[in-house]
Amino acid sequence: MERKTILIVERGPKMRSALTALFLEAGYQALSAPTAAEAIIQLKKTSVDILITEVDLDGPNGFELARSAREANPHLAVVVLTAAEDISYAIEALRLGADDFFIKQRDGIDDLKAAIARICGQPRKVAATPGTGNASEDLLADIDELNEGVLKNMIALDKEVSDLRDQMAGGQSSDSDDSY
Repeated sequence: MERKTILIVERGPKMRSALTALFLEAGYQALSAPTAAEAIIQLKKTSVDILITEVDLDGPNGFELARSAREANPHLAVVVLTAAEDISYAIEALRLGADDFFIKQRDGIDDLKAAIARICGQPRKVAATPGTGNASEDLLADIDELNEGVLKNMIALDKEVSDLRDQMAGGQSSDSDDSY
């Protein structure tokens, strides 16, 4: 199996060092950078298979880095990390066509390692440019459609519960009238 190269972009030096050591030990070639600007320099010098980037970086953020990296290399796998439990970050990662998204406090390191192993085992698809009907946009449209369906079902269920309450309230007095 070909040794994959991972570029880890993490502003925290301890986390950056730990992730780099982790992936080196796992048999990957692991590079690291503390900023998007430094990552772009490395991406120009080295063939990278997987970009792991945190969102909150000094200078351009991780989304901007992923976007420009994918423009230069459409086959690049992208994994987004964040400390923020913000759904808008997950949506933006989907829009970018990220291969995975992790919340640092919630998702474990074993999950990240498993995701990287899974990504390495998959043939790379070319990421489409946002706005051209790519798979991520299709997925977002599907999610919106599902959300609409869930909302309609919740409204219908709420009406059924309300109707049942009304029947129970009215039914209690009529139950006393029924006799066998």
